[in-house]
Amino acid sequence: MVGLLRAAGVASVSSGPARVIRALADAAIFAVGGVLVGSYAFQVLGNLLGVRWPDAAWRTQDVDIAGQVLLAVPPVATDVPKVLESLQMGFVPVPQLDPAHPSTSFRVRGKQLRVDLITPGGNRDVAPIAIPRLRAAAAPLKYLSLVMRESQPALIFDGSTATLVVVPSPARFALHELLVSQTRSVVQQTKGGKDLHQAALILEVLHEDRREDIEHAARSFSESGPAVTRKVARGLRAAIGRWPDAKAAGEVVHSLLGT
Repeated sequence: MVGLLRAAGVASVSSGPARVIRALADAAIFAVGGVLVGSYAFQVLGNLLGVRWPDAAWRTQDVDIAGQVLLAVPPVATDVPKVLESLQMGFVPVPQLDPAHPSTSFRVRGKQLRVDLITPGGNRDVAPIAIPRLRAAAAPLKYLSLVMRESQPALIFDGSTATLVVVPSPARFALHELLVSQTRSVVQQTKGGKDLHQAALILEVLHEDRREDIEHAARSFSESGPAVTRKVARGLRAAIGRWPDAKAAGEVVHSLLGT
């Protein structure tokens, strides 16, 4: 299978992040409801859609894993801190501003490689939330549940090994990137630009062959209320302003959001 992936020109990730993701997968993190999100999920979605993204749109050393607090899964668990320690790559917890709060991130000493644990949160959620199945805490993020719904299995490839992971659906990922881009602070504008770029690229591809996926996701997001639709619409306008090729897909989203 790996030989076929290599021959097909499937995009691969660098060895460090791939090793981390493989260890977490082997420890059943995706079997207990974990979802790979962020730029590595975006890279995997490109392979699912049969396209190769420009490196600048996704290259990163941050591995983002989303998990739910309550989930109907088999009675199994994993231990994220223990898995990362077992890799002997130098992972250490990243301290919180409030020393009373548990860490939600782990970083390799002297390197940029990092693992962030996140979970859906509400308006008032600020402190890390314990995820017993992961033996760790996760940072609460508003709107995260929108991208975790309807997640699907996929392969992440490092050039010699393929690992089975779980990623969001492409359309939900794109709309969530638009939404998140409008919630970032001023100091996070670089990440906001990457959010918009990833969303524009996915929407452009989906509009050609899988327009119904966009329609389904847009209807779901519209049911989340006017605050969500306004932010998605603002993000969409910003994305189209910078990447006009996504305009046709954007018009579909706008019509379904009623914006």
